[in-house]
Amino acid sequence: MFPEQLVSTVRVENECSRKMMLACGFQENQEPVAEFILLIDDKTSTASSVEASEFVISKQDYIKKTQNTIL
Repeated sequence: MFPEQLVSTVRVENECSRKMMLACGFQENQEPVAEFILLIDDKTSTASSVEASEFVISKQDYIKKTQNTIL
């Protein structure tokens, strides 16, 4: 039922979320894994791109981290 690893994505410029993922035990993939195009204003069709980084934690590391936190 529990996956072998958990994967999360965080916007590259979101420094607080990146720090939180690291504090939770996730490891950051150093290469951006996705780039999204966001429409800023539908009337002018202005678009901006956003990069996301991938963070991964294995099942074993997650269990160790949560056990240490609870105790």
